Amino acid sequence: MCFRAYTQMLELKVRRCCELNNEQQLSAILFIGKSCDSDHYVIVVIISDILSSSYTATYDQESWEALRKEGEFSTDEEFIAELANEKNSLNMERSEYVQMKWIRPDEDGLTFEFCTLTLKLDTTWMYHIVNALLKERNIYYDNAIREEAVVASMERRLELLGNKVEEMDDYRRNLSNTLISKFVAIQNGKVSS
Repeated sequence: MCFRAYTQMLELKVRRCCELNNEQQLSAILFIGKSCDSDHYVIVVIISDILSSSYTATYDQESWEALRKEGEFSTDEEFIAELANEKNSLNMERSEYVQMKWIRPDEDGLTFEFCTLTLKLDTTWMYHIVNALLKERNIYYDNAIREEAVVASMERRLELLGNKVEEMDDYRRNLSNTLISKFVAIQNGKVSS
């Protein structure tokens, strides 16, 4: 799902929380999105630090594919699924740049690094990320409201159906009683003649 943000369209692929590996224990949120306008991938880290809070890296299709193949993934879907997988640890270090390292365990319990990204101090994509998140939130709430309306409509229909069933049951009982009465009257008429 792409969202219009200024002149860019951004499809968010990955959202992860992590902590900066330093003495301050700052929290961070990582976003990976794909620009629908240019097939560039955008990686943004927002750190809970007032002085320098947003770091960004962009990859064109060719450099993204090289990064993906370096991690030995054949498709973007596999690669993105591994980047989003919470079982894989995400280490983040900051100096002049922010370096993100994804580490996953293998079958023997050993760990290996499968992706490293370097991000520069840059706030230009923060608006696009926040805009995409707000639009996702609005779509979620619109869908929730729509689903509530559908459920309410179904409940009303179910109630009407229940009323119809009661009416049919009353009609069946009345018909049954009428038929029995007529049958008894006919039998009584035959017995007396």
